[in-house]
Order: sequence, then C-alpha cells, then structure tokens
Amino acid sequence: MMHGVLDDIPAANSASPEQMQLDLQQAFEREIEARLARLGKSLTRWADAPLLVLLGSSHSVREAYERLVVQQVALGWIIRIAKRSEGDIRSRLWLDIETALSDLERVLAWVLGSSPDLPSSAQSESLRNPVVNLTSTSP
Repeated sequence: MMHGVLDDIPAANSASPEQMQLDLQQAFEREIEARLARLGKSLTRWADAPLLVLLGSSHSVREAYERLVVQQVALGWIIRIAKRSEGDIRSRLWLDIETALSDLERVLAWVLGSSPDLPSSAQSESLRNPVVNLTSTSP
C-alpha cells in the first residue's frame, strides 16, 4: 500500500541514485508510520464504540481487541528500533513492519466486518502469533 509515497519525494533531476533511494525509503517509512497511527485511532474508536461495550462480555471479542492493541503497540516499538538501524537491517525491518501492519489492518477490517473474505484460520493465526518474528534468521 504505497499510494502517496511517490508524492512525498521531492523532484530531483540532479539527485544521485543513492539520494533518490533514500528519499523513497524515507517516504515509505513515513507512510507506514501514518498507517500505524490510523490503525491506533481505529482501535481507540473501536474501544469507545457502544458495540464493543455490548459485545464486551464476549471473551473472544475482548481477546481479539486486546491482541490487536498489543500488536499495534509492539509495531510502534519496532519502528523505534528500525529508525535507529542502518543499511540492510533497517530496510528489512521496515519491510517486516509493513507486512505485519498490512496483516493487522486486514484483521481489524475483518473484525469490524468490512472484509468478509479473511479466512478464520488466517485471522486466528494473526491474533495468536507475534506480528514480527525478530528471532528469524532468514534474510
């Protein structure tokens, strides 16, 4: 979901390829941060919604909400780490964050009923497992 990323890059006819890549990466990172902020606002609105209060007695609804919140906060901390990283590690972290964020957005859409095509097994896996596996040794 990189809409708007290219709009944020300053026009640079004389910019080096390295500078253009840096500009693209920075725009990508800003877009991810904005999406995470929107996700956090959606979760806050959901917590304040009367429907959640009515469904709040349901353990599964409460658990799903709590897991989404924890994973959203965890992504915020991973972003803090990614901002202080460099090179390939930084790029890989941001790609992992983007993937995890897309999964969370999809799960939230499914939970709120706006995306009926998310299979229940994918939803339950996304809610059960960490959003980013930092112990993975794969590149």
